[in-house]
Amino acid sequence: MLPVFTICISLITLSIAIHAIVIGRILKWKNYLNSHFVSAAGMLLVSHLIHVSLFAMGYQFLSDAESKLIGNLDGSWIDFFYFSLSCYSSLGFGDIYPYGSLKILSGIEALLGLVMIAWSATILYTLIKSITVKD
Repeated sequence: MLPVFTICISLITLSIAIHAIVIGRILKWKNYLNSHFVSAAGMLLVSHLIHVSLFAMGYQFLSDAESKLIGNLDGSWIDFFYFSLSCYSSLGFGDIYPYGSLKILSGIEALLGLVMIAWSATILYTLIKSITVKD
Protein backbone atom coordinates (compact mmCIF):
# COMPACT_ATOMS: atom_id res chain seq x y z
CA MET A 1 0.00 0.00 0.00
CA LEU A 2 2.93 2.34 0.64
CA PRO A 3 4.00 2.39 -3.03
CA VAL A 4 0.48 3.46 -4.02
CA PHE A 5 0.44 6.38 -1.61
CA THR A 6 3.97 7.37 -2.61
CA ILE A 7 3.04 7.38 -6.28
CA CYS A 8 -0.23 9.24 -5.55
CA ILE A 9 1.56 11.98 -3.64
CA SER A 10 4.25 12.22 -6.34
CA LEU A 11 1.70 12.45 -9.16
CA ILE A 12 -0.38 15.04 -7.30
CA THR A 13 2.69 17.17 -6.57
CA LEU A 14 4.00 16.89 -10.12
CA SER A 15 0.61 17.69 -11.66
CA ILE A 16 0.08 20.75 -9.47
CA ALA A 17 3.61 21.97 -10.20
CA ILE A 18 3.18 21.55 -13.97
CA HIS A 19 -0.17 23.31 -13.93
CA ALA A 20 1.16 26.14 -11.76
CA ILE A 21 4.04 26.67 -14.19
CA VAL A 22 1.66 26.79 -17.16
CA ILE A 23 -0.71 29.17 -15.38
CA GLY A 24 2.23 31.31 -14.29
CA ARG A 25 3.31 31.61 -17.93
CA ILE A 26 -0.22 32.48 -19.00
CA LEU A 27 -0.49 35.20 -16.38
CA LYS A 28 3.00 36.49 -17.24
CA TRP A 29 2.07 36.72 -20.92
CA LYS A 30 -1.47 37.93 -20.14
CA ASN A 31 -1.31 41.03 -22.32
CA TYR A 32 -0.12 39.01 -25.31
CA LEU A 33 -2.53 36.13 -24.67
CA ASN A 34 -5.53 38.42 -24.39
CA SER A 35 -5.43 38.73 -28.14
CA HIS A 36 -4.53 35.05 -28.50
CA PHE A 37 -7.06 33.38 -26.22
CA VAL A 38 -6.77 30.11 -28.13
CA SER A 39 -3.07 29.91 -27.22
CA ALA A 40 -3.90 30.11 -23.51
CA ALA A 41 -6.60 27.44 -23.87
CA GLY A 42 -4.17 25.25 -25.81
CA MET A 43 -1.49 25.60 -23.17
CA LEU A 44 -3.97 24.53 -20.48
CA LEU A 45 -5.15 21.59 -22.59
CA VAL A 46 -1.58 20.37 -23.05
CA SER A 47 -1.06 20.65 -19.29
CA HIS A 48 -4.13 18.47 -18.68
CA LEU A 49 -2.93 15.89 -21.20
CA ILE A 50 0.43 15.75 -19.42
CA HIS A 51 -1.39 15.05 -16.12
CA VAL A 52 -3.41 12.29 -17.76
CA SER A 53 -0.22 10.78 -19.23
CA LEU A 54 1.51 10.85 -15.85
CA PHE A 55 -1.38 9.03 -14.21
CA ALA A 56 -1.48 6.52 -17.10
CA MET A 57 2.17 5.75 -16.37
CA GLY A 58 1.26 5.38 -12.70
CA TYR A 59 -1.47 2.86 -13.55
CA GLN A 60 0.89 0.94 -15.77
CA PHE A 61 3.64 0.95 -13.13
CA LEU A 62 1.32 -0.24 -10.35
CA SER A 63 -0.41 -2.93 -12.42
CA ASP A 64 0.41 -6.44 -11.28
CA ALA A 65 -1.48 -9.62 -10.40
CA GLU A 66 -3.24 -8.00 -7.41
CA SER A 67 -3.84 -4.50 -8.83
CA LYS A 68 -4.91 -4.15 -12.41
CA LEU A 69 -7.41 -2.71 -14.82
CA ILE A 70 -10.21 -5.07 -15.78
CA GLY A 71 -12.57 -4.91 -18.72
CA ASN A 72 -12.40 -4.22 -22.42
CA LEU A 73 -8.64 -3.77 -22.88
CA ASP A 74 -5.66 -5.39 -24.50
CA GLY A 75 -2.98 -4.20 -22.06
CA SER A 76 -1.42 -1.56 -24.29
CA TRP A 77 -0.40 1.88 -23.04
CA ILE A 78 -3.33 3.45 -24.84
CA ASP A 79 -5.68 1.50 -22.54
CA PHE A 80 -4.01 3.05 -19.49
CA PHE A 81 -4.20 6.49 -21.12
CA TYR A 82 -7.87 6.02 -22.02
CA PHE A 83 -8.75 4.91 -18.48
CA SER A 84 -6.76 7.80 -17.03
CA LEU A 85 -8.55 10.27 -19.30
CA SER A 86 -11.97 8.96 -18.27
CA CYS A 87 -11.01 9.18 -14.57
CA TYR A 88 -9.43 12.63 -14.85
CA SER A 89 -12.48 14.06 -16.55
CA SER A 90 -14.78 12.13 -14.17
CA LEU A 91 -16.51 10.73 -17.24
CA GLY A 92 -16.08 7.08 -16.28
CA PHE A 93 -17.53 5.06 -19.15
CA GLY A 94 -17.35 1.81 -17.17
CA ASP A 95 -15.86 -0.39 -19.87
CA ILE A 96 -12.57 -0.48 -17.94
CA TYR A 97 -12.44 -0.39 -14.17
CA PRO A 98 -9.73 -0.65 -11.50
CA TYR A 99 -9.14 -3.59 -9.22
CA GLY A 100 -7.08 -3.60 -6.03
CA SER A 101 -4.98 -0.61 -5.06
CA LEU A 102 -5.59 1.07 -8.42
CA LYS A 103 -8.99 2.07 -7.00
CA ILE A 104 -7.21 4.54 -4.73
CA LEU A 105 -5.20 6.04 -7.58
CA SER A 106 -8.28 6.40 -9.80
CA GLY A 107 -10.27 8.12 -7.05
CA ILE A 108 -7.47 10.56 -6.35
CA GLU A 109 -7.07 11.25 -10.07
CA ALA A 110 -10.78 12.09 -10.35
CA LEU A 111 -10.50 14.58 -7.47
CA LEU A 112 -7.35 16.10 -8.92
CA GLY A 113 -8.94 16.37 -12.37
CA LEU A 114 -11.92 18.19 -10.91
CA VAL A 115 -9.66 20.72 -9.18
CA MET A 116 -7.36 21.20 -12.19
CA ILE A 117 -10.24 21.66 -14.65
CA ALA A 118 -11.85 24.20 -12.30
CA TRP A 119 -8.51 26.01 -11.95
CA SER A 120 -8.20 26.18 -15.73
CA ALA A 121 -11.75 27.41 -16.11
CA THR A 122 -11.03 30.17 -13.60
CA ILE A 123 -7.97 31.32 -15.56
CA LEU A 124 -9.87 31.27 -18.85
CA TYR A 125 -12.75 33.20 -17.28
CA THR A 126 -10.28 35.78 -15.97
CA LEU A 127 -8.77 36.18 -19.46
CA ILE A 128 -12.19 36.54 -21.07
CA LYS A 129 -13.24 39.05 -18.46
CA SER A 130 -10.10 41.13 -18.99
CA ILE A 131 -10.69 41.08 -22.77
CA THR A 132 -14.30 42.22 -22.47
CA VAL A 133 -13.49 44.93 -19.91
CA LYS A 134 -10.96 46.49 -22.32
CA ASP A 135 -13.51 46.64 -25.13
